[in-house]
Formats: sequence, structure tokens, C-alpha cells
Amino acid sequence: MKCLILLLVVCVTVCCAQRIVENKDVLACHRHLECMPNEVYNCCGVCFELTCDNQSRNRSCDARCYKGCYCADGYTRRWAGGGCVRDAACSDRG
Repeated sequence: MKCLILLLVVCVTVCCAQRIVENKDVLACHRHLECMPNEVYNCCGVCFELTCDNQSRNRSCDARCYKGCYCADGYTRRWAGGGCVRDAACSDRG
């Protein structure tokens, strides 16, 4: 019986320790840099963003997560490294 209780305590301790590690990863994600207007921080973004000049979604990308600032919904990056503009602004360019 003592062994069973000891085993239970060890299992609970290991599970709690694992949960703390997972929570640290989540909390670390929230400590992010300030994003520019029309951008949002994403802990698990894609390896590339569409731009006004390049709307091709046919890019190979590994499954890894990339932390950083990405254009908010309804916005597209004007060019690689540029600011985010409303999606309609891309088609308005002549």
C-alpha cells in the first residue's frame, strides 16, 4: 500500500511538473514585441506572408511555428518587410 501511495505521489509530481513547463511556453509567447499598426503577434505563424505583389499561396513551408508580427485579418503586407494595408488597397494599385 505504501508503494502504491508513493507511486501515485511520484506520478502526480511528474504530471504537475510537465504542466508547469507547458504553461511556461504559453506564457513566454505572450511576452512579445510591439507590432506595427494593422499587425498582430502570432506565436505560431507561417514561414511567409502574402504581399500585394505576390498572392501565390503555392509555397512550400515546413510545419514549424514562426513567432512574429503578422498582418491582421483583412490586411495584406504591401511588400516583403513593408507595412500592412487593407486587402482592397492591393487591388487599387494600378
